[in-house]
Amino acid sequence: MGRAVRAGLILAVCVAALGGCKDRTPKTRDERAADALARVDQIAAVMPEIRRLSLDRPIPSSRQSGAEFRTAVRGSIAEQPHLDHKQIALQSLGLIDPTTDLARSIENVYASQAAAYYDPRTKKFSLVMAPENELVFDSITAHELTHGLQDQHFDLKTYLEGTRAAPLNADEQIARRFVVEGDAMFASIVYIAYTKTNQKELTGEQVKIARRELAKLDSLDGPTLAIALKQQMSTAKIVDTEIQHAIDAMPTIPAAILEPFLLPYMKGSSLIAEAYDGGGWDAVNRLYANPPRSTAQVLHAGEQLFKDRHDPRVIAMPGHEEHVESLEEDVLGELMWDIYFRRWKHTGEAHPERGWAGDRYAVWRDEKGKILVLVSTAWSSEYQAKAFYDAYVSTLEARYPDRAPGEGEQVRERIWVRQVRDRVFIVDGSATNFLYDVERAATP
Repeated sequence: MGRAVRAGLILAVCVAALGGCKDRTPKTRDERAADALARVDQIAAVMPEIRRLSLDRPIPSSRQSGAEFRTAVRGSIAEQPHLDHKQIALQSLGLIDPTTDLARSIENVYASQAAAYYDPRTKKFSLVMAPENELVFDSITAHELTHGLQDQHFDLKTYLEGTRAAPLNADEQIARRFVVEGDAMFASIVYIAYTKTNQKELTGEQVKIARRELAKLDSLDGPTLAIALKQQMSTAKIVDTEIQHAIDAMPTIPAAILEPFLLPYMKGSSLIAEAYDGGGWDAVNRLYANPPRSTAQVLHAGEQLFKDRHDPRVIAMPGHEEHVESLEEDVLGELMWDIYFRRWKHTGEAHPERGWAGDRYAVWRDEKGKILVLVSTAWSSEYQAKAFYDAYVSTLEARYPDRAPGEGEQVRERIWVRQVRDRVFIVDGSATNFLYDVERAATP
C-alpha cells in the first residue's frame, strides 16, 4: 500500500475538534456504508470547484472490509524490496530497537489510517470503515477525492516516488507527503466550511482562523498525536473493529516509523494553509511544479521554502570494497535527526537538528556479518555543525554503554566523529578511521 494514498483517521480527529463527531445515527454499519457511498458522487461534483482542479474522468468507488484492506497492506509491504536491510539500517542508526518488527509496525500504521483511500495505481476510491457521523465520512471522502484530483493533474505516483532514472530519497518523499496530505487535508477543511456556509473558498479572515486552529494541532508531536488519535477514536466510536487493534498499537510504534506518516497531515495542512493564504490554490499548485526537497523546508516553510528557498546540498558517499555488502544508502533529513535526538535525550542545544543543510548515510555489512555505518552531514554554519557534533557525541553513552570512551576523533570504541568547519562526519562500527574517506567523497 506504499504506493497508495491512505486516508487519515487523523482527519476525523480534526473534524471532531471542530465539533463534527457529536450526532450519531442508529443505522447499521452496512447501512451507513451504503449511504456514505451514495453521497460520493455528490461530493465529487463539488470538490473540483473547491480545489480549483477539474475532474477529467470519474473516480470509481467501492466498499472494502478492514480484513481485505489489511490483506492488501500486507501484500504491498511484502513487495517492498529489502525491507530487512531497511530494518538493519534503522537499528544501526539508532532510530529503532533491535526488537522492532518493521513490517508489522508499517502495517499497523497503514491500517490505523484506513478510513478510506485513493489508490493512484487503480485510480479508485475505496471505503474501509463506516463512521457513525456523516460529516466525518464526507470529509474523508472529500480528502480522498482531492487525492484523485491531484493524481489526474500532477501524477501522484511520480510525484511521491520519482522515476526509476531519478528516484527520490527518503527525506524528499516525506517532504512531498507534507504537500499531498496537507493539500487534501486543507481541501477537506474548506469542504467542511462549505457544508456550513455554501461558500467554496475561504475568505482572508476565515483563512486566519483556519491557520490558528491548525497551529494547535500542528504543535502536537507524533507520539502525542497517536495518543490523541487513539483516545478520540475510542470516544467517538467511529472506526470498525477490524481497525481498532492497529489504532491500539499506535503509541507503541517507534517515532521513526510513525511520525513520517502522521505529521504530513497536521503539519502539512499548516504548510498548505500558509501557501493558500499567500496566493490561493495557484500557490499550492506551485508546490507540485517546484516541490520541496527536504523536511527542513516543510518544517520551516516560512523561512526555507516560501521566503528564501534553501535546497539541501547533494552529498556523496565513498564506494565499498567487493567483500562488503551495501545494505542501505539514503538521506535522513531534519525530521529523522529530530526523532533521533528526542529518543536519546542529548545534552547541549535544544534543537541540534536545526540548521540542517544536507546529509547522506550508508550502511554496510562485511563478510563476517559486522555492520558499518557511515554518515556525512552538512550544516548552515560552523556553529550549527558544532551543536550537532556535541549533541550526537552526548547520545553515545546511552546508545553504547558497553563501549569504552575513546580519545580525539575516536569518541567511543569503534565510533569516530570529526567536524570540519560546517561539516560533521561519523563512522560507527569500525576499528579503523574511515572519516577521511567519507570526507573526500563528500567534497566536490
